[in-house]
Amino acid sequence: MSKKVPAKTKDLPATHGMLLEVRDELKASIHGVKKDLEGVKKDLEGVKSDLQGVKNDLKGVKNELGVVKKGLEAKIEAGFFEMKSLFHQALLRFEEQRSENKIVLEALQGLAQRQDRLESEFIEVRDTVRSLAKAKHGRGRA
Repeated sequence: MSKKVPAKTKDLPATHGMLLEVRDELKASIHGVKKDLEGVKKDLEGVKSDLQGVKNDLKGVKNELGVVKKGLEAKIEAGFFEMKSLFHQALLRFEEQRSENKIVLEALQGLAQRQDRLESEFIEVRDTVRSLAKAKHGRGRA
């Protein structure tokens, strides 16, 4: 029996030295991957730390917004009460004006009544003067 020599190199038997080299190469590659994973792990820890910082910043901003919100609510409420006060002041002024208008109206009504009375008296006096004048004219001719 004759042994055939393999035609392709992939079909050649591996030596013990070759296997050791492949093993060492794989170990080195695995060690490199482990180092890469350690770097990724450290990067992730940095990202995690950054995220915690962002969370803390957001909490601070939220607290500041809460303070601003309370301040704005207080200002709005104060403005509301000021507007309510001004509204009531305006109502009071309207009522005062109404009262003054009522007094003026009563005075004008009294003045109009007096004028009507004086006009009536004037007409009466005028008519009396005319009738006296007619009577005097009538006697003077006869």
